[in-house]
Amino acid sequence: MGLIERQPRSLTRETVKKYSDKIFIIGVEGRKDEPEYLGSLNPVEYLDSFNMMQVNVISLAPPDDKSAIEYIINELDEYRNKGKIFIDGRPAREISKNDEFWIMADVDRNLRNRKKLFLEKLQEAYDKKYNLAISNPCLEVWFILHFRDIKEDEFLKSAKEFKRLFGEEKNEVNKKCYGGREFYDYCMNHRLEEAIIRAEFIDSKNKEELWPENGGTRIYRLLKEISSIA
Repeated sequence: MGLIERQPRSLTRETVKKYSDKIFIIGVEGRKDEPEYLGSLNPVEYLDSFNMMQVNVISLAPPDDKSAIEYIINELDEYRNKGKIFIDGRPAREISKNDEFWIMADVDRNLRNRKKLFLEKLQEAYDKKYNLAISNPCLEVWFILHFRDIKEDEFLKSAKEFKRLFGEEKNEVNKKCYGGREFYDYCMNHRLEEAIIRAEFIDSKNKEELWPENGGTRIYRLLKEISSIA
């Protein structure tokens, strides 16, 4: 069957039309890349016309003196305790047992002199049944995998170097007139399956811990879960 058990389907608004009442509430560190990328799945304006599942992204930018994982957990706790799903700031319905809470975060920031706290907070998130989509060392690993493999020894590179490499890949794509939000739409439409396959293969070499300690990204787990109901 290859590297994954089922081939993921395209998840963009042109193809996702199967009804599901499940909502994915995703806490992310950034205010730009993550929301734009995940927003390519199925923007709110298409929800009513297509009757499809909703991805609700909570964009967070933790202060520099705060643990990003701790900050996201606190925000998700507050959100869940309200007991309601909010879309465009307005309550849409009650949170149901089918809804899923996810944390998308990087290792590089969280490990800076805070490894003990990082590991404790990962365990706390797991205990609270928050799903983890952690990238090591950074989110750009996931984006790069849309375009090429990453060799094992490349994970010795710094997060700064991965950000630079992703910038090169993005610039090449943008030369074809995929700029801004169109770039992430392009990733979802044409590159997602390859990214999932590559990420899962890399992760198969990691121990089954709460994060990919040897390098890689678990964002593929989130996208596979969404594709399973799409």
